[in-house]
Amino acid sequence: MLKIFKKSDQKLIVTGLGNPGMGYRNTRHNVGFAVVDTLCKKLNVELKSTKFNALYARVKAGNKTVILLKPQTFMNNSGIAVSQFAKYYNVCAQNIIVAHDDITLPLSHFKIKQGGSAGGHNGIESVIDFLDSQDFIRLKFGIGEKPLKEMNLADWVLQRFNEYELKTVEDSLPDAAEAITDIINNGVNAAMNRYNSNTKKQN
Repeated sequence: MLKIFKKSDQKLIVTGLGNPGMGYRNTRHNVGFAVVDTLCKKLNVELKSTKFNALYARVKAGNKTVILLKPQTFMNNSGIAVSQFAKYYNVCAQNIIVAHDDITLPLSHFKIKQGGSAGGHNGIESVIDFLDSQDFIRLKFGIGEKPLKEMNLADWVLQRFNEYELKTVEDSLPDAAEAITDIINNGVNAAMNRYNSNTKKQN
């Protein structure tokens, strides 16, 4: 386990959570990857390099260095790569932004939050375990609740979006990427005040 690292206001990590491989593309569980991909397009950078079992890139945003990454260890072990990058670049938990799917939010709505429990999300649980901290920032992107209570949760989150759902998600992804940019530039509190009060984007 890693402890909270020495704070560095000049470095941040932005990671999406998901499962690697084309077989998981456009599944609900991979929307965190989609947020990071959209952010990369916005910042005109590609995740071409590989380190610590993750695709990653470094980009300057003002006077800050932002490390963008997508762990390739599968969802339940996402924390391995995140913690290794945090240790290598000396980034504390409070300067880590994690984009992930959330079943409690309506489809394509998103919410920014700092700290808190995993809420049953195995990827977030892994990040908490390996950072030994809950203090990182989350961008929770809604994928909607299971249509039937008896439906297995794994079946739901690994299900692909239908054509209508995918269009709705794609329309919202630029806003989610902009929200992360706002966190980077202006801090998490300012971004929460701006985006969490937008009823179109949160529950």
